[in-house]
Amino acid sequence: MPIPTPLPYVAGRSLNLIITRTFNKYIHSKQLPVTIQKTFSITQSPVMVVTFDTQLGPMKAILKLYDRRFGPDFRTIGGRYSPHTSEDEAIWQEYVHQGRAPEFFDRIKQDQAASRLYWSPEHYYEDSWEGRAQYEGGLQRRVLEYFDTETATYERLADIQGTYIPTMLAHVYVSQPLPDLAKMEVYFRIPDILIQLINSCSLWQLADPSNAPKAKELEGIVQEAVDIANAINDHGVVMKDCRPQNVIVEWDTHQPFIHDFAQCGFKEACTDDPDDPNDQGYQDVVCSHGNQRAIGMVVTTRVKRELGFQLNIQYRHTL
Repeated sequence: MPIPTPLPYVAGRSLNLIITRTFNKYIHSKQLPVTIQKTFSITQSPVMVVTFDTQLGPMKAILKLYDRRFGPDFRTIGGRYSPHTSEDEAIWQEYVHQGRAPEFFDRIKQDQAASRLYWSPEHYYEDSWEGRAQYEGGLQRRVLEYFDTETATYERLADIQGTYIPTMLAHVYVSQPLPDLAKMEVYFRIPDILIQLINSCSLWQLADPSNAPKAKELEGIVQEAVDIANAINDHGVVMKDCRPQNVIVEWDTHQPFIHDFAQCGFKEACTDDPDDPNDQGYQDVVCSHGNQRAIGMVVTTRVKRELGFQLNIQYRHTL
């Protein structure tokens, strides 16, 4: 049985990051050596706390990597986790070496344009050499899209960074040796974002009976999280993956922040009618995704069931 690729992101390991764009005046070199201090459980993307040196001394931040090789909720075939192996990597490298990757990426782009529906790397999987190569290629295309979507979302939400969402520090990617495929680096790139570290727990954890604050305090936190979701919608962003686990609450202030914007839609892509004076097409999409209720109602239901009291959360009317 093939052996899964071991996770290289472990506490104590060093990574060399290449900076492509910085938003912090103390992060300005082209290369940034970091040390992994702590890792979190992986669902879609590896996420970790890293430390690095700046002119002001050591700094901590969150590093989120878009690495196609890892993620039980990301690498799925037939609803089951399909771990990456060295054989998968060898197949994809040979596919790229043959010069077939650019045409395959173009094919994915054309398929997306034709269907306008959500596409999955699994659509290109078959139990064959080519099918396995295209599955890896589809995953690589997807992580590049996730990175582009998340960074574009942070740009749109620039005025609420640091208050409602974490502050973006830099766009980076992991430096890795590609001796025979350097010109094809994009097909192996591991793009990352470096964002503000907030000492916090998730809203879902906060609603646990062992952690929950008093009813009124918890109600205020949930209400503010709902209001932040509305503010994000007001900026022309709809979160397609919105849940209490994507809300973190700062320990000291109990201020909620929403994070994880890899799967978002933008206002201009939500309507075919440029003359829609009331943005009804976009409002319909906002209503159908129900970001505010995906946070508020889920937490309210859990609190009622496990803590025995009712949270009175106000929702904006979107119809």
